[in-house]
Order: sequence, then C-alpha cells, then structure tokens
Amino acid sequence: MCGRTSLANVPEHLRIFLAGYGIPDVPPWYSPRYNIAPSQDQMLIVERDGRRQVRAMRWGLVPFWAKDPSIGNKLINARCETAATKPSYREAFAKRRGLMVVDGYYEWRKNQTGPKTPFRIHRGDELPFTIAALWERWGSAGDELESCVVLTTAANEAMRLIHDRMPVIVGKDAADAWLNRETPATVIQEIMTNDISDLTAYPVSHYVNSPANDDDRCWLPSGT
Repeated sequence: MCGRTSLANVPEHLRIFLAGYGIPDVPPWYSPRYNIAPSQDQMLIVERDGRRQVRAMRWGLVPFWAKDPSIGNKLINARCETAATKPSYREAFAKRRGLMVVDGYYEWRKNQTGPKTPFRIHRGDELPFTIAALWERWGSAGDELESCVVLTTAANEAMRLIHDRMPVIVGKDAADAWLNRETPATVIQEIMTNDISDLTAYPVSHYVNSPANDDDRCWLPSGT
C-alpha cells in the first residue's frame, strides 16, 4: 500500500535529478509538497509522442474505457503481480509505464491497540527516487485527464515491519527499459522483483493524517 507521498526537494536538487533522466529542467508548475494525497497531482516521467517528458498527473487511474472519472478514487495502488492482466491496468501496463518522482512516502503501521502509527519512508540523503507507475489518458482530445497508479510489491525485510506491501522502486539504470513499451515482459518482471531499496523510515505524528496539512511539520518525528 502507498497512501501518501512527498516531493519537496529544492528546485536545484530536483533539476540535477531530472537531468539524469533526460529531462532538461524542473517544470514551471513544480511546487514543493510534503503530503501528496490521492486525487492530487503527482510528477511523472513518461515517454509520450516520441519523446521523454515530465507531466503532472492525477493520482488515481482512470482507464480509457471508464464512463466516469470517479473510478480513479479507488485505483491508487495496483499489485505488480496482477497488473498485466487486470482489465483496469493491462492496457497501461503494456503501453504507458511511467516513473513517479518522489522524495518519500508514508505508510501506516497497525498497532495492537490504539490508532495506526504513520511512518515517513525516504532515502537517507533525502534526494528523490522513482516509483513504478502506470498512466492513462481519459476524455476527448484537447480535454484529456491524465491519471496514474502506483505499482506495489511485497515489502522487503526492512519495510515489512511497517506494512506487508511497498511501492516498486525503479533504479536509474532500469529507467530506459521501464519506460520503453518494447521491453520484453521478462525484463519488466525482473525490474518489478528486484529489491534495490535503500530506504529508511521513522514514525511521524498524526498531523500527516489530514491531506489538508501540507508543510514540513509532516516530516517531524513523532513526539517533537
């Protein structure tokens, strides 16, 4: 499960990161976000119209065949084990794989008693990383909604202490293959099952529970 993310790096750091993926600059619409919730825009690196680009896409996939975009409210995470065959995802899985740019995500750990404990999960150096995503276009030309879904996998040993699922992390060396629709299925499967995560986690306060709260207090360790 992945229910919230963040991308709050200063533009200079983000610019360097995106350059490594062939993106020349930070998009003009970028604004630091500490608590990105489903139905809000995520930053995705995609290959569209023959070139690599970065797009703002609504988190919550709306399949091209959907009658109503509200279906996206339920499609924020997709299991990597079944995404290639599920009707909601298989078209996007085959043709529209993307990389969601984040510098962390939040997960809630169940406790024996009391409310769940939110954790912030991030790189030790606080730099961005990319999560495997699928994306879709919905609506008529000129009035299209672009939306996305996060791919999840079984949690590795470290993250299993918090939740049994985690996002699929895609390293820079696998980005070209992931974005290329011609990449063989065996290679895509290998990318989704490689455990390259070097993430760390710490508990944060319940302040992050509300999507309305979107400032650096979301990152404060619990008890501070």
